[in-house]
Amino acid sequence: MDISSFNKEDLAKLVFIDELTGLYNRRFFYQHLNDKVNWKDPSQMFALLMIDIDFFKKINDTYGHLEGDNVLHQLGVALKETVGDSGLAIRYAGDEFSVLLPYGDKKKSLALAETILKRISSAKFSRRDAQAEPLRINISIGIASFPDDAKSSQNLIEQADKALYLSKREGRNRVSIAGSFSDEDILERNIFLNFPCPDFVARQDFYHEIVRFLAPAQEANTFILVEGPVGSGKSRLLKELFGYQEALAFYNACSEIDSLVPYRSIILFINSLAESNNSVLAEACGELAKDMLLEINRIVPNISKFIPSYNNFSYQGTGQNRKLLFDALVMLLNILSQKKPLLLLFDESQNIDHATLLVIEALTEQEKGCSVIVASIRDDYLNISQSANEVFNQFLSTISERQNYKRFSLPLFNNEQTAEIVSTIFSRKFSDPAFYDKIHQVTRGNPLFIEELLKHFLLKDFIKRLNKQWILDLPSIPPAVWQKDMDTIIAENIDLLEAETKTVIKQATVMGQNISLDVLRDVAHQNEGETIDAIDKAKRLNIIKSTEPLKTDQFTFTTKHFQEIVYQNIDEKERETLHQAVGDATEKLYQDKLDSVAPTLAFHFSKSGDEAKAQMYGQKAENITSNLFRKDEIPEYYSSVQGIIHSKIKEAIQPLSPQKMTLVKDLLRNLLSTSKNMRLYPDGSQLIVMASGGLVKIMNNLFEESESFTLSEAKNVLNINTAPLDAKTYGSAVDEFFSLLKEHYIKSITFRRGVSEQEIERLLKNLDKSPDKPFAGKGYWNQFLEDKGIANIGVAQRAFIAAREKGISASASTAQEKVELEGPIVVALKDFFRFFCAAVENIKLYPPGSQLATEAIKFVNHSMENVFSHLSVLNLSVSDNILLINGTPGNPRLLGTSSTALSKIIHEYQLKSISFIKGASKEELERFISILSGTPIDEAKQKGAKDWDNILSEKGITNIKIGLMVYVTADTARRPAMPSGMPGAIPPPPPGVAEPVAGQQPKPPSARKLPPKKDESLIARFTDIMKGLPDRLIEDDSLKVAEELLRNNDEENFSQFHQKFLQNLRSNRQESRLQAHTAYQKLFKSVPPETQSLLVTKTEPIILSEIPLEKASPVYNALFNSALKHAVYHLENKNYTGLHAILTAVLKRHSELKPSDSTRKLTISTTSALKTQGGANYKLYSALKESKGFPELLKDLFHHDDDTKNIVKDIFIIFNLVAVQDLLNLIEETDDVAARETVAVIINQMGIQAHHFFMNELKVHTDEPTLKRLLGIAYLIPAEGMDQALSEFIREPFYQETINALARLNPNKSTTVLLPLLKDKNTNLVLSALDVLGTLQYPQSALKNSASSAIITLLETSSTPEIQKEASRALVKMQEQKAIPVFAKLLAAKRFLGLLGGVSDEIRGTAAWALGQIKTPEALEALNSAVSDKSPHVRSIVKLSLKNYE
Repeated sequence: MDISSFNKEDLAKLVFIDELTGLYNRRFFYQHLNDKVNWKDPSQMFALLMIDIDFFKKINDTYGHLEGDNVLHQLGVALKETVGDSGLAIRYAGDEFSVLLPYGDKKKSLALAETILKRISSAKFSRRDAQAEPLRINISIGIASFPDDAKSSQNLIEQADKALYLSKREGRNRVSIAGSFSDEDILERNIFLNFPCPDFVARQDFYHEIVRFLAPAQEANTFILVEGPVGSGKSRLLKELFGYQEALAFYNACSEIDSLVPYRSIILFINSLAESNNSVLAEACGELAKDMLLEINRIVPNISKFIPSYNNFSYQGTGQNRKLLFDALVMLLNILSQKKPLLLLFDESQNIDHATLLVIEALTEQEKGCSVIVASIRDDYLNISQSANEVFNQFLSTISERQNYKRFSLPLFNNEQTAEIVSTIFSRKFSDPAFYDKIHQVTRGNPLFIEELLKHFLLKDFIKRLNKQWILDLPSIPPAVWQKDMDTIIAENIDLLEAETKTVIKQATVMGQNISLDVLRDVAHQNEGETIDAIDKAKRLNIIKSTEPLKTDQFTFTTKHFQEIVYQNIDEKERETLHQAVGDATEKLYQDKLDSVAPTLAFHFSKSGDEAKAQMYGQKAENITSNLFRKDEIPEYYSSVQGIIHSKIKEAIQPLSPQKMTLVKDLLRNLLSTSKNMRLYPDGSQLIVMASGGLVKIMNNLFEESESFTLSEAKNVLNINTAPLDAKTYGSAVDEFFSLLKEHYIKSITFRRGVSEQEIERLLKNLDKSPDKPFAGKGYWNQFLEDKGIANIGVAQRAFIAAREKGISASASTAQEKVELEGPIVVALKDFFRFFCAAVENIKLYPPGSQLATEAIKFVNHSMENVFSHLSVLNLSVSDNILLINGTPGNPRLLGTSSTALSKIIHEYQLKSISFIKGASKEELERFISILSGTPIDEAKQKGAKDWDNILSEKGITNIKIGLMVYVTADTARRPAMPSGMPGAIPPPPPGVAEPVAGQQPKPPSARKLPPKKDESLIARFTDIMKGLPDRLIEDDSLKVAEELLRNNDEENFSQFHQKFLQNLRSNRQESRLQAHTAYQKLFKSVPPETQSLLVTKTEPIILSEIPLEKASPVYNALFNSALKHAVYHLENKNYTGLHAILTAVLKRHSELKPSDSTRKLTISTTSALKTQGGANYKLYSALKESKGFPELLKDLFHHDDDTKNIVKDIFIIFNLVAVQDLLNLIEETDDVAARETVAVIINQMGIQAHHFFMNELKVHTDEPTLKRLLGIAYLIPAEGMDQALSEFIREPFYQETINALARLNPNKSTTVLLPLLKDKNTNLVLSALDVLGTLQYPQSALKNSASSAIITLLETSSTPEIQKEASRALVKMQEQKAIPVFAKLLAAKRFLGLLGGVSDEIRGTAAWALGQIKTPEALEALNSAVSDKSPHVRSIVKLSLKNYE
């Protein structure tokens, strides 16, 4: 290697100088190795010296970083002078240096190394203080040469580094040469290079299965989802696939910021091909139209080299440009995949941006080419409704319906595979098989957990290297280690690093997966060498890695989970500070091209709380991204890509000539008449044959001008080839055919040359009848045309894509269910539409509160409750004048004319959508309808969704939303089959309807409406009974007739029977009422469950109305038993509203008739006393407990839907003491803290006697788990004497739960209890007390003053670091300014040369942090005085604290 070949021009381009030493830096070193060395030419010999200062950390710790920097500077000067022109001296990292020599002679290299060693060891390094005694240092050196020791740059550095390690291990201050030792000699140094495991364990089957889809014979486009828990090896699988040589492979670990940039992943892929001058890309670009290449060039400038006669062009930023860009990307990828298989690998795929997902969706629909898209995702993201990317959920639900969708779930390792990964890492098998079993038991076979646990054992010396053997000391591993989870082990491994390295890692986590050295250096306030040194130490532990082998300025976390763990452990305030610092550093670094980092800046400034900058860069990012992609244009992208990829099957747009337009009137009239004839005459009749033949003649006439013609609906008008048709010119058939298309949700019909009479007949026959279902679904016409063999007619069908409006408040409870418009739901919706529209009109005429308005609202509310018995959310929206019910189109023929009236209201007021959420009250309905009726249409049109949201919030309307879910339409088309060689399928758009919410409360069974069975003898008996008096209906024979009517589904006759039967329930005669209830109970018991609902529906209003009126004791008891039957029925069908209504009415009346039951003082010494004292409560509760629905009632106390949960809570509160023991059992048995808290709130609402039950439970239990659960929620029951009851538990092992409960129960009393604990000898007790005292809301300043004084005293007097740190945190939480002098004193205190007696750097760092949190001039002064502190740990925290004052 000729050093002189580096001329001045080269230096101007490549030389980067280390600011501290004046030497070349690592960037220059790597670039030099890449650009100036021909690694294939063994005659180009050279050597590398790796140099490290011995015990340099001691210099920094003893004399401070500034003195350490001074030593580094002088060493750099000495190296430069010693090496001279014979080589290049480089600062490699913190205290590491390199020398590149232009010869490979080892004797010559060794001689120079010895010279350097001798000069440095004999030199005196002057101090910053000229009067101070100079320092002496030693260095260690490792040498490797090319080509003897290595064949690549990376390998050369590794070999020199190994030699350096040997010098260090053998005593330092010496030189070692690569090749003079084996890897076995230094295996303890290399062991961390075996993480992650070098062998690809237990995933080869998945690898080969995916590669199989790339085989040339496969020619197909496939989407594969790889899912598994954190650490299961998803990323490793994708990275192994990335090395597959037979495909154009691309890998991207998608980040949050990636999700903000349209086409982000595709840009990176195409750019990587362009940078490498990929010949396949060049060939593909040659087949793409120039206007398409110019569009791609906007986002991938490197592609300009492949554009013939390229000139810069001015970009217009129109929708046409955006559509063309989308088409171009799909087309380019498809062409690439036809030339060489594409393998696109997306890690953390929930962060893929929306535009890229649409391109993937279109690409996987193409018939030509071979592309495999592999997307990995954590299984926990798939199991929650609120995924990180709602768009990705929608994408998955669409693509998962396709045949080319595959899903692989990665299993965890079994025992054998666990043993294999352990043995591979250590290159040996451990003799104790119990070790492998224990590893598998603890990690459950999670690969990442296995590796991190092994690292932990190495770092803690539980596994050591002795006499060239790995020795396992299994008994020395503390039992507590085996109890820790993966995240804890990872956090502890990171915590074992030096403070400076941990600080840099923490700063890096805020940057996400993509770490820029320049930004990180600026955030860390370090020179580049220091930052690289910290990164190198993190790299050795495999926490961080370079994005490419010799990349010096870009890094990433080895696994995203490492980044998440560190980030989550950063205090919220510090996070904000670090995000601000990253934003500032990025802004500064890219000041000349801020547009390129606008999304990144918007992200960091939003996280830092800098709203002004977040808004500014957010707007800039939105402007940039909207030039590339807009969600509201998605339907056009779909339509457009169909036209590009299927150029010969797209809808016809070329206008017909005036001559041919004269045929349109006859065409439409003949289409309709042929359709009608097919309804009247059998298939094959002469009339039908003549009519279809006449149609073909007209069409053939039109085909003389073009290949095809299209009848379509656009802007509510029928068009032919995009030319609008009016009824005045082209006859009434225009309106008729337009209505036919809308009824079948057809966007367009395209007829192509070659269409046959049979094809036309099959289509028209199906058009003349209604679809199989009210909405046939997006695949209906696709399937129909395929099944009928119709090749020359294409149908584009409407599809509806859901989107949530920005800024509209929503919660989990607003997730809508898919709705099937069949059966009882249709009846409920028709009633609701009718009453709602009537109420809107009535309130326009009559003021709210008037009798007519009140009656109108009453009907609306009742009909809405019926709807909510089927749905938890009703979303009504209008798209293209079609009413959508939860995304499903509603046919006016099915839903009645009121649905059309409702569409008109939504359309005229431009509401986009109305969402009614279960729990909407009558008052909310009245307010909403009043607002709607009182708002002029012109004024309503000016309001956006956010305006409506604010109006509704102001009026207290939380369960009705405007614009919560809106829809745009897109076409799904079945096109005519193409001649050989033409691509085929059209990508369907994302689904328009959300999936049902998991755990949705099931609907109660409804009465079946089947045709009644005819039984003449039964009808005769029925007729005879109905002629008699009402009393006759309660006789056994009459009840049997009623039972038979119900079994035969004869609702009409049973209704007559029931109407007369009800007269008995309301009879003036006590005896008749009593007999009627007895008879009713018999009937209820005898009929099957599916018909009980009809009885309940028809009888319950009478029972509820009679309960408050009944006075006769025997009759009331019978009435009570009828109500009890209904209560059990409602419970078993999960109709909690009906159950609540029954219980409320019965128990209210019971308390009026038997007031002693509700006022009697209940004995609580034994729960069994409730049996005799609980009265009606106990009887009702016991009956419900015996029901099969009771376990579900208990579960639904914790239901995800707030309305369900609240009504169940109310039911238990109604039962009061009779339910207390079951609630206490729940507390004692469940591990779910939130569930225990829910139950405690209920017990508290039950009143004082329930409180006594709870306190009694504390006394009777002795087992630790149960007591801890009870103590943990005791604060939610603020009963008289509770604080005294709790104070008995301030002892091991209950002190933590007890102290927390006391603090939340009563700050006044808890302060009195907690302060004496600060003097306790139990450290854990003191720490818990401090934690609580710091967070208390003190009602009186005197209390706060007493607490803070006691904590300050403890801080000054304690010698326990944990107590000092917790006391500091408590004072910061209290913002106690009188602690500033104490913190200042601690910060200034030092240990002399590490001797005991002073204050540790750890505590001084804590004091510095506290001074940054309690901001006063005195605190700032103390921090400024410590800026140059000798301790790097203290200095680092001081710098961070000072940023809080900026």
